[in-house]
Amino acid sequence: MTPYPELPQEQEPSDIPFDEVSPPPNALTNKKRAKGKKARYAKLSVELWDNPDFCKLDAEAKYLYTALHFGRSSNMSGLFPVTRRMLKDFGLSKERYERALLELEETELVSVERYPDDDDMIFVPAILRQDFDSPPQAIGALRASNAFFYSELRDDFMSEWERLVTERFADRLDDAITIDGRETTMREIFKEAR
Repeated sequence: MTPYPELPQEQEPSDIPFDEVSPPPNALTNKKRAKGKKARYAKLSVELWDNPDFCKLDAEAKYLYTALHFGRSSNMSGLFPVTRRMLKDFGLSKERYERALLELEETELVSVERYPDDDDMIFVPAILRQDFDSPPQAIGALRASNAFFYSELRDDFMSEWERLVTERFADRLDDAITIDGRETTMREIFKEAR
C-alpha cells in the first residue's frame, strides 16, 4: 500500500498552540449542564475561504478570527468582550493577540474597542450575518447585543442589524409574530430598536 503524498503548503507551519488549551470545565459547569442547560453551538461558513481579505491574513490572524467565532463570550450578535480567559483558551500571548487583532481590524473583518485595563470589546459582523435567517434569530441577536448597550461598537452592530432586517425580511416586515406573549411585527421591533 502506498502512503499518501505530503500536500504542499502555501504557508510555513506556524507555532499556533492548538494543544495549549485551558483545563476542562470545572464541576460547577458540569452541574449546570446536568440540570438541563443546553450546549451552545456556533458555525463558520466555508465561504470564508472565498474571501480575499481572509486569505491574505497570516496564519495567526486566521486562527484568531476563527477562534473568535467559537470563544466563550461569543454570541449570535457578534458583539462581545474578549476576556483574559478566552486568550488563555486561544493560547495566545497578549502581544500575539494584539498583532493578529490589528491585522483583522485593518481588513475590516472585525471592529475593536480597546480598554487599557479591561477586556477588549469586539464586533464580528460575519457572526451576526450567519444566524439571521428568521425574525426570531434577528430578535435574539438584538437581545444579545443589549448586554453591551454601553459599547461604542453597538452602533456598528445596529447599523448592520438594521441593514440585514431591511434586506432579508423586506417582504415579512408586517407579518405578525409573538414575542414574550405579545403580538408584534418586525417593523415595530425595528422602530423600537432605533
